[in-house]
Amino acid sequence: MRIRQLRTKQRMSQETLAQASGLSKRYVGMIERGIGNVSLESLEKITTALDVMLKISFEQMPPSES
Repeated sequence: MRIRQLRTKQRMSQETLAQASGLSKRYVGMIERGIGNVSLESLEKITTALDVMLKISFEQMPPSES
């Protein structure tokens, strides 16, 4: 997943994303680092807060944007 890249591209902090998605900042950080399991419900909340389609979060970024 590329949640961190999508978030930073929008110049959004983890705290702002956490507030917008209704999740904790710690949980957002864990998701970005790939620690633990993320539920589909949480992933939907994050992609909604980032205003992106769910499938985009699974696509690879071009090397120039990584």
